[in-house]
Amino acid sequence: MYLRSTSAIFCVTLLAVVGLTLPGHARLQGLESPAVIQTKVPAYPAIALAAHASGTVVIDLEIDAGGNVTAAKVNRGHPLLATVSRDAAMNWRFEATSNQELKRKVTLVFDYDAISCTGRSVVISPYHLRIEPERIQTIPPDTVSYLPENPAEQFCPVHKTRLRKDRVDIVYGLIGFKAGYEEAEKKIFPRANLEVLGGCVVETQINCDGSQVQSSPKYAEVLYCPACRRAQARWSKAHLWPKSKL
Repeated sequence: MYLRSTSAIFCVTLLAVVGLTLPGHARLQGLESPAVIQTKVPAYPAIALAAHASGTVVIDLEIDAGGNVTAAKVNRGHPLLATVSRDAAMNWRFEATSNQELKRKVTLVFDYDAISCTGRSVVISPYHLRIEPERIQTIPPDTVSYLPENPAEQFCPVHKTRLRKDRVDIVYGLIGFKAGYEEAEKKIFPRANLEVLGGCVVETQINCDGSQVQSSPKYAEVLYCPACRRAQARWSKAHLWPKSKL
């Protein structure tokens, strides 16, 4: 048998480095006080990327007189984004105050829809960042497994022999069969498994460098019966394709 199978005006355009320390003359200024002199941008968590998670995380900060964050607590936000936001906020630094401890809120907006090959963080205001994730380029596997787990399926139902392991091509597109082939396959050579049918469409993906690669697997691991393959060869030899009529 074949196996089927993107309110506030932007005050700064780009914050590109995680943990960026801003020099004194370039400190982020705005309505918020004290001024922010260092931020730590959280990385978009892999699990949140996999879940296509977006959302706003608000962190309550406690800041000492020296401008250091002494405590960070999640006020609200997506569970998959909250922990990394809190941990990053602990590394923010603010301008020193006059022996005064402060409480402030910072807002981090995770925007999955802005995913790109570069990823970046955008400053909306000194206390408000938007994080745009970087698309993780993956190499699709070229082989999938169709090996059965049930021991009973590891023997040929016709020849009663233990099946052997092989790696065969996956064939995509419309497939034609000789008359009577599918019936003969069921009765005479059900475990020939010379190839696997992969459906009509070969899926592709575009890499960040602009190249296009096949994301549909090319090969399949299967179990086969040598006797079935010999029987299939004999049947195919005896049943030729009909000659086309001109």
